[in-house]
Amino acid sequence: MRDLSRASSTAAGRCPLNKRPLTRSRFFISTLILVSLVSSGCISARRTPNLENIFAAARSRTGKRPVIVIPGILGSELINPKTGQTVWPSAFRTSQEGLPISPNLAANHDDLVPGKIIETLRLARVLPEVYVYRDLLEALRHYAGYRDGDWEKPSADGYEDTFYVFAYDWRLDNVANARELVRRIVRLKARLQRPDLKFTIVAHSMGGLIARYAAMYGDADLPDGDGPIQPSWAGAAHISKILMIGVPNEGSTDAFSTIIEGYSITEGLRRRVPLLNK
Repeated sequence: MRDLSRASSTAAGRCPLNKRPLTRSRFFISTLILVSLVSSGCISARRTPNLENIFAAARSRTGKRPVIVIPGILGSELINPKTGQTVWPSAFRTSQEGLPISPNLAANHDDLVPGKIIETLRLARVLPEVYVYRDLLEALRHYAGYRDGDWEKPSADGYEDTFYVFAYDWRLDNVANARELVRRIVRLKARLQRPDLKFTIVAHSMGGLIARYAAMYGDADLPDGDGPIQPSWAGAAHISKILMIGVPNEGSTDAFSTIIEGYSITEGLRRRVPLLNK
């Protein structure tokens, strides 16, 4: 996951891994240590900001504009609706086949549906729990004065002091997810009977690319051909601000490296361990 790979890269500068070949037991221990470092930020002290003081004014103020939180790649659950099985995140492979890939982007889908945003992650009992988006949502809930919103059944006052999470199938084309975001916003505004309502979007990583497309093109697909593309800014009618956290607006060399060399759990350590590389 993007969150974890960044943390691994940061930790690696201070805690180099042993470069000798790993036995089975040492492989398990090294993996456990690696995940522990990711979750703890290695051994350096962490300074936690006083969020209660920072958000005191926001918490006491009512009538705040609603917020939409969009996670990054891998940040949403994927569920098999027929069995109820959580296909992602999962420590083991399932019988689910891979997503079809073809030039017809609209046809590249399967039966999996997005579940909830991933707040915490624990792939095995012996491994520590890793916070993914938990701290962000807890800050909104307990410090900033927001409550969880329901896209399908919003409360009567869901147009203020409320945040909605846009979980999505991160394997799909970003344009498809951006268009789905706009459609969901339109339906929510209709349910709230607030046609002029605008949202503040808090987006991480790939979620920022989805939000940016939604603002620039609304529910429109990209035109055919290779001609110039002119943004209509149709989605701006629904959006007040977009706050971007770690968004690759100019692309990502890490993504290009992954396409060429494959994905490694030790990404960022400048040395790929064969057993941890795919």
